[in-house]
Amino acid sequence: MDGWKILVCLVISITGCSPSFANSSSSEWQRFDGWYNNRAHPKWGSLGSSLIRKAEPRFADGVYKMVMEDRPNPRMISETVMSGDDGKPSYLNRTALLAFFGQYVSFESLLTSTLHDVSCPIEIQTIPPMKCKLDVDPACKEEAAMPFLRSPYEHNSGQAPNHPREMVNRVTSWIDGSVIYSQSELWASSLRAFKDGKLKYEDTEQGQFPPLNTQRIPLANPPAPHMHKVMPLERMFIVGDGRLNQHPATLVFGLLFFRWHNYNADRIRHTYPDWTDDQIFNRARRLTIATLQSLIAYEYIPAFINEHLPEYKGYNPDVHPGITHVFEAAAFRYGHTQIPPGMYIGYFENGKCQFRRTDKGYPAIRLCHTWWEAQKFVKKYGMDELIIGMVAQLAEREDATVIDDLRKNLFGPLEYSPMDLGALNIMRGRDNGIPDYNTVREMFDLDRVTEWSQINPTMYFRDEELHIKIKKTAELYGNDMDNLDLFPIGMLESTPYGPGPTFKAIIKDHFTRLRDADRFWFENTENGLLTEEEITEIKNIKMSDIIIKVTNITKDQIQKDIFFLKEDAPCRQEQQLKSAWLDPCEDKSRYDYFSGSEMVYIITFVCAGLIPIVCIGIGYIIVRIKRYKRNLAETEVKSEMKTTNMTGIASAPLPFEMVKVDKAILAYERIREHELRKVQIKFGTDDPKIRVLGRTAQVLREFDVKVMRQVVLEVSDDNRSLPIILIANPCEYDLILQFDNHEQRQNFVTQLETMMKKNRVPLIKINLNSKKILYAAKTKSERQKQLNKFFKTVFDQAFCIVQGRTVKGIEAREVVMTELTKAEFAEALGLKPESSFMDHMFNVVDKDHNGLISFREFLDMILLFSKGTMDDKTRIMFDMYDMDSSGYLDRDEFSMMLRSLAEISRAEIKSEEIDKLLISIFASCGFQDKEELTYSDFNYLLQNYRDELLGTGTDQERVAAIGRTLSTASDSSSAIREDLTPRSWVTMRMSQLSEYMEDHHLQIFYLIIYYLIIVGLFVERAAHYAYGSEESGLRKVMGLGISITSGAGSAMSFAFAMILLTSCRNTIERLKQTVLEKYIPFESAIDFHRINAWTALVFTVVHCIGHAINFYAVSTQPVNYLKCIFKEIHFESEFMPKFDFWFYKTITGITGVMMYIIMCIMYTYASRTARRNLFNSFWVTHHLYILLYALIILHSASRLTQAPRFFYFFIGPAMLFVFDKLTNVRRQMMEIPILKAEVLPSDVTHLTFHRPRNFDYHSGQWVRIACSSYAPSEYHPFTLTSAPFEDTLSVHVRAVGPWTWKLREVFDPSNIGRSYPTLYLDGPYGEGTQDWDKYEVTILIGGGNGVIPFVSVLKDLAERTSQNIGVACKKVYFIWIAQSHRQFEWLIDMLRDIEDVDIQNIIKLRIFITEFVQNFDIRTSMLYICEKHFQRFSSRSMFTGLRGFTHFGRPNFSALFSSIQRTHLMVPKIGVFSCGPSSLNNSVAKTCDSLNKMGRIPYLIHQYEKL
Repeated sequence: MDGWKILVCLVISITGCSPSFANSSSSEWQRFDGWYNNRAHPKWGSLGSSLIRKAEPRFADGVYKMVMEDRPNPRMISETVMSGDDGKPSYLNRTALLAFFGQYVSFESLLTSTLHDVSCPIEIQTIPPMKCKLDVDPACKEEAAMPFLRSPYEHNSGQAPNHPREMVNRVTSWIDGSVIYSQSELWASSLRAFKDGKLKYEDTEQGQFPPLNTQRIPLANPPAPHMHKVMPLERMFIVGDGRLNQHPATLVFGLLFFRWHNYNADRIRHTYPDWTDDQIFNRARRLTIATLQSLIAYEYIPAFINEHLPEYKGYNPDVHPGITHVFEAAAFRYGHTQIPPGMYIGYFENGKCQFRRTDKGYPAIRLCHTWWEAQKFVKKYGMDELIIGMVAQLAEREDATVIDDLRKNLFGPLEYSPMDLGALNIMRGRDNGIPDYNTVREMFDLDRVTEWSQINPTMYFRDEELHIKIKKTAELYGNDMDNLDLFPIGMLESTPYGPGPTFKAIIKDHFTRLRDADRFWFENTENGLLTEEEITEIKNIKMSDIIIKVTNITKDQIQKDIFFLKEDAPCRQEQQLKSAWLDPCEDKSRYDYFSGSEMVYIITFVCAGLIPIVCIGIGYIIVRIKRYKRNLAETEVKSEMKTTNMTGIASAPLPFEMVKVDKAILAYERIREHELRKVQIKFGTDDPKIRVLGRTAQVLREFDVKVMRQVVLEVSDDNRSLPIILIANPCEYDLILQFDNHEQRQNFVTQLETMMKKNRVPLIKINLNSKKILYAAKTKSERQKQLNKFFKTVFDQAFCIVQGRTVKGIEAREVVMTELTKAEFAEALGLKPESSFMDHMFNVVDKDHNGLISFREFLDMILLFSKGTMDDKTRIMFDMYDMDSSGYLDRDEFSMMLRSLAEISRAEIKSEEIDKLLISIFASCGFQDKEELTYSDFNYLLQNYRDELLGTGTDQERVAAIGRTLSTASDSSSAIREDLTPRSWVTMRMSQLSEYMEDHHLQIFYLIIYYLIIVGLFVERAAHYAYGSEESGLRKVMGLGISITSGAGSAMSFAFAMILLTSCRNTIERLKQTVLEKYIPFESAIDFHRINAWTALVFTVVHCIGHAINFYAVSTQPVNYLKCIFKEIHFESEFMPKFDFWFYKTITGITGVMMYIIMCIMYTYASRTARRNLFNSFWVTHHLYILLYALIILHSASRLTQAPRFFYFFIGPAMLFVFDKLTNVRRQMMEIPILKAEVLPSDVTHLTFHRPRNFDYHSGQWVRIACSSYAPSEYHPFTLTSAPFEDTLSVHVRAVGPWTWKLREVFDPSNIGRSYPTLYLDGPYGEGTQDWDKYEVTILIGGGNGVIPFVSVLKDLAERTSQNIGVACKKVYFIWIAQSHRQFEWLIDMLRDIEDVDIQNIIKLRIFITEFVQNFDIRTSMLYICEKHFQRFSSRSMFTGLRGFTHFGRPNFSALFSSIQRTHLMVPKIGVFSCGPSSLNNSVAKTCDSLNKMGRIPYLIHQYEKL
């Protein structure tokens, strides 16, 4: 009866045939992770427990730094101590199986450091190259330093000398079969078949094998050095310890005990068929572990150290089972000296032992060719042949020599392979802080060594090689015997019996403690797991018994004691293997992890730089397309006419149909390349003129054929293209016409020839190819270049602008020969060609009356107007209206002059008002009895207005005169001037700074707080990664880049969160009405929104640049390092993440790229230019913020480098933002009926609509509206022009963009039906304009359409003062600057109503008309004269009908503001509010700044809104 039957029978007899082994159904089963073995100290010996020490550690700093400076180079020590010839057999005939089984034993209870499982954080200590020392590298090829990865450690250790670094064992310390079943329940479950208590298996011809790792269990998978690449993980068997696949021998032992478990399970199932799978599995596991414990303690250890462990005296809970540093890092590594360079492959044939050769004919498998390809050899040769080979092969001799396969060709990382195991062992001892050799000896009650010969007294004088090694070692260490590394000196202790006394003592201590401290040790009868009989039987089981049971090997093929090869062994090696007889190892290799990422890296960041450019380019293209389509619509070209309504973008209204003109010929005029406009050609009947008419029959161009003297007509002669004609115009630019067909062109030519004959003007007709005609044509742009050169030359000579610049040769002749037509002359002066004033002016300048103005005539005019005397300027005005050249201006001629002046100023004055004006002017000079004026009388009349005429020189002088006139005329009663003393530059600057800070102290305070928080967040995160967070390992790889990137990310997160806060418009408006307004500048919310956005953008750019550097660094790291750094990402062992993985295959990378693209789009279309031209694009892209914030949340939540932090900043503002938005939902969904719609001149649409209940607002506020009939989801901001006291709301919308043009078209009376569409309303919202009532004196300045925000203010002020409602503001100066008041008739009517309500005369209006050029200011002076006299008898402006005075030209803000300051000296501050183009706002701002710098009181506070 074999041992198993005896064991089963004994159990049955004891239990009374109960279906259990030793009460198996209720017994405590050992945990996989080693916890609770010791009930008093449950963590002892468990997974992740710390190594223990028996003496003080030896670190360079006493805490964690390795000792390197005062000890020799480990590679030099390795070369000195461990080099030597291989092929020397074991003294005691120990087998190779014993040598390899030692590795399996170490897997069972040790895992502190491996080349594929690194410490976190990553700590790399380089081993310097030997640089040709000791003749070990005669070719001097050694260049690179060998990397050494430090072991994982407890992160709460290594902080102080009283708590130095302690390494961590990442497997259980116990001999508990963890190498078979793993250390976790999950892993063990993946190994189990869950049937019959077995582990998963597959039956093959060679026996049972575990299935391949298709489940991708995280087995160790370093690159095979001979292949220098990482192989797929699926090639390996599923086993309990990933290290078993390191080489064939360790895998064979793993498979051996795998089969042993299933063998036990089969026997138990057959004996107890009613047991469950769990019962069978746990019992089989218990027996397998017990067998393993017995084999290690009582068969392997005695064979290894040639000495038995002390007798087992029972479980001792007070013994610590911890792994000592000296055992892990030195003593148990002694077995490396026994490893042979190769493995024999043995088999029996016809009862005779044979050895199989490799495919290449070598006698054995070279060890260096088997690293991490163990399964290939096991499958190829089978377990049996490998076991027979190891049993028949002798281990290497017990000495200090380590074979080259381990010392020079050990597997290593791709970036440095192969490695030197001897040097690594020495470094591991230093890494663990092992004390010096003599201190360790004292720890284990051994005498200190004082002489080098005492290291190995047995062999020192007998072994010459050992003698030399010890002497060289002494030289390396400088004969300092108190600073010796333990491992190399312990190796020198080796004797024929095995390890020397130091290592032997350490090994005995370790396994004795491990046995005695194990509550589940198989000999412990107190645990009730096994009976005495079972224990005895288990102790009788040998390794050979297991091999015979689970393989096809018979007991006749192997010896009983397989750890020794005796003379009578059934199979014995032919000779001791030498590496020289085997297949050479591969050459050294290096690997660049960034290889393959270069192009992706370059393309990624080139594209990143191009994305903003592409966004801008797309925006530019969209604008160009819109303009192009609009031009096509305006020209109505048949072949290219399209009506386009892009999705979500409003189209501008198409022009009206062309007004047909009798006997006119329809054609298309070529304006420039690829641009045509539809025109009509009309030949004069009474006058010899060719007129080009527009769509409303207005005259676009006019040709006087008599002036031209001859007409050159070029006609296209190719029939493939549309017919073209060109009329050459030497005085202007050519007329190029395109016709729909040849009949139309022939009709044009016929009528032209008729006109030419009738007026006796020669006509030269030339037939040419259309391409030649177009190529040689003089276009409008070329004519404009010629005119620019003409005017430039004229003004150079008139004003000496550039000294020494002359025009010579052909260019000079071209300029001198240039003549201006009447239209070009009118355009140069800014007048209409058809105005009577222009007619008179042209006739005066055209001295030769040829219908053209020559270079000399134009130059004379400029010199007269710029440098002429007062008498010269007055004379030309007189001559212009002396129609009959009589030397007198009669009343009719003077009346004509007044009418022409009123005409060019677009003032509508009745005839009777002109008569009154004439009488007033004549009476003021005592000419009431005269019917006509002489030149002297006319000159006397102008002398009465010397102040106005002072401005008839340069523009600057004229504007100053206007400012002085305004000042003295309007505020003469308070013309008090301050007596200011000069102040130094420093004083002025300090005063300016003080005033600015006083005015903006709240904004400055909160801005400082904001940026202190930003800086604080940045510094906190940067410092965290720069000086803290050592365990993350990020700084080891990324350096300071991770600090900057993380700091920028934290600051960016806060800025983005604050953007939401500043977007809560409704909440801000409500808070403005509370007492908080005094302490928080809510009116600056929009400015703060922009500051937040720019701050976020800056830190986003820093964050992106940082990641560009960081992920480059990460892409150069092996995957084992990355596992340590990025714990949230699972990396397959054979996976090598490239740069594209980080950017395009991780949540962080993908969301980062998407965020970058979205931000580029949003910021591009949020620019002022984009908002003006592509508002809908701005509106749509700005709503991408929802996606942006979702991506930020995902980006942060991915936990790539740190735990999510964005939500800390985001939750509060987000909740407030959502609440704020919800308050608008009902209002935005409410349809507001329109009560009245008017289409006003100047492309303005006036809408009056219902005022919702509880809709409270202040004058100057604005709303966002959308139209239900067009783009109902597209909201646009408009200032309310209604006042708070009114029952309705109103806005004035000027058509400047696609949406506003469409709105105007919707409400056009010709397009609208009986009912108006409805509006959607959002608001109100406030701007700085609503703060007008905070100042006692307020100046409102509106440029053009910029007056609209002030309409509500003026209405409100006038109404409140008329009702005696208290208001802080006591005086308002309203300055309106417009090109022509005729563009804003609707506004004039509103201002007239405001004047009627303003009974207290609080509002003072000033209107400036800027359409007149400054080159001829006699005209402007005459307009002033007329305006003054008109106001004198009518108390209102001749041009606007308002009480406010109308000025011509631009205001002198400096003079105007100074006058107002002098008027209100007792007021501390004056509010200046401007709205208009940037040029206007900048001019007002500069004026305010300059006056404030001068220290003028009151201080001017400027706020503005841009159009």
